[in-house]
Amino acid sequence: MRFRKSIKLAPGLRLNLSGRGASLTVGPRGASVNFGTRGAYLNSGIPGTGLYSRTKLSNGKSSRQRLRRRYPARSTSRRRFKSTTMAPCYS
Repeated sequence: MRFRKSIKLAPGLRLNLSGRGASLTVGPRGASVNFGTRGAYLNSGIPGTGLYSRTKLSNGKSSRQRLRRRYPARSTSRRRFKSTTMAPCYS
């Protein structure tokens, strides 16, 4: 199940809440900027038509942390290597 709630703080200013966190949207319908954990986005469109565009303006502060949680780095110190002896090669 997903959770999403948008609270109007003032004309042109909304606080958006979801299961992943909070974000702030500034601007009227059709031309707004959204600031959240995933970065800043410019949203533009024609209200009532379904035509819109979304452009990323900047990266979020925790984008690297999210990637590290999804794909943790493997430590080489825990790996066990087989020790092999190399015989000298004479030609």
